[in-house]
Amino acid sequence: MDSEDLIKLIKEIYNNLQDEVSKRIYTNRLMFNLTENDKYIRNLFDEWKWKDRLISDVESFKSEICVYGAGDFGKRLVRYFPELNWECFVDENAKDIGDIGNLKVCTVEEYLEKELPIIISVKRNYLSIKNMLISRGIPEKNILCLQDYLCEMNHIYLRLHQFVWVSSSLGYTPYPCSA
Repeated sequence: MDSEDLIKLIKEIYNNLQDEVSKRIYTNRLMFNLTENDKYIRNLFDEWKWKDRLISDVESFKSEICVYGAGDFGKRLVRYFPELNWECFVDENAKDIGDIGNLKVCTVEEYLEKELPIIISVKRNYLSIKNMLISRGIPEKNILCLQDYLCEMNHIYLRLHQFVWVSSSLGYTPYPCSA
């Protein structure tokens, strides 16, 4: 596909989106993919109430907070919310990972000594991780799960991806807005 066809496809997808929220999401995702500028991701967060709830819940601890999971979701969480008071990452593979930016990656045992609140950033098995932390003495009220905040966002993305699926079934390649 040459650049002229790609631009035509992008315009067609945009013009077929049914509501302004979907258009803003599409535009910001497209701009982030083109520029890798975090401001476009932050613009997306403004569409969802979960962002404000997450910030409020983290700030209510009035302490530093740790992130369970030093993978992609954990790194993005820290990257997109630099205003929060991050202490460290916690990961089962901490010894193989090393520091990420200015944050140390701790083992679960090192984290337990800190006695700080934690947000679980992993997508899979987050409830198992939550239960493990509770069984190791972390109060449930000190554990947040990122997945609990993403329900609204996932619903909006589903609407956008349904359109992309319909577009691809009509012969278009959903490249510009694939996740």
